[in-house]
Amino acid sequence: MTQQSRTIFLAEDDEDDCLIFLEALLELNCQLEIVVSRDGDELMMNLDKRVPPPPYVLFLDLNMPLKNGFDCLMEIKQIDKMKGVPIVVLSTSVEIKDINKAYLLGANYYMPKPDCFSKLVEGIKKILQFDLSSRLPKQEFILQS
Repeated sequence: MTQQSRTIFLAEDDEDDCLIFLEALLELNCQLEIVVSRDGDELMMNLDKRVPPPPYVLFLDLNMPLKNGFDCLMEIKQIDKMKGVPIVVLSTSVEIKDINKAYLLGANYYMPKPDCFSKLVEGIKKILQFDLSSRLPKQEFILQS
């Protein structure tokens, strides 16, 4: 992670999932600023205020109120100042149609929500070590935990 990009965004409406995600970051001892949005509208407002510069990464839930993750993803990729925001879809869905749609809309990775805390920590650790400036081929798009 570069020095200038010390911010990550989390778009997640579930309070428990937010807390677990934040605990995972603490476990990794990351010196990061976290911007949490509880719905799609709040996410878009936060991105509009904070970009540029783009965050290091946006972890995006698909099932959110007001504006779902797919709508946010589509909107982010259409706004010039936000096109460079790296996006990791973090979802309970492992449906092929959802994974394919996220890829087609421009997400960098798809990370199914793990079933245990240690796998979440490991998944976030992997993402924070990746170069998110470019997209991988489709066969490498899903982050396996």
